[in-house]
Amino acid sequence: MTADGLAGSRRFAIRRLPFSSASLSINSVAVTPSADLIAISVASRLNIGRIKDAVYVLRALDGAEVFRQYLPLYTRTQVLFPTNETLLYSTGEKTLLVRIVR
Repeated sequence: MTADGLAGSRRFAIRRLPFSSASLSINSVAVTPSADLIAISVASRLNIGRIKDAVYVLRALDGAEVFRQYLPLYTRTQVLFPTNETLLYSTGEKTLLVRIVR
């Protein structure tokens, strides 16, 4: 799967996502203010099975995964970068603010 985008004057591309788009849907996407990281929240498209929801953070430059967190089923969380170094998301029970190490 390829997703191209333009953030200010910087061009970024995700060439390969770390999950199969056939079985998962994207719930939320966020980009850091500097446009160098992309957060994606995914959940199962299917009502059967035990595919966990997850949050991924990818480098915009090369699509490399820098963070992954699995969440309880049907969490369908939103993601937000309040700063270039922190990611905000919910686990269903609590909201977390995590520092992303590059």
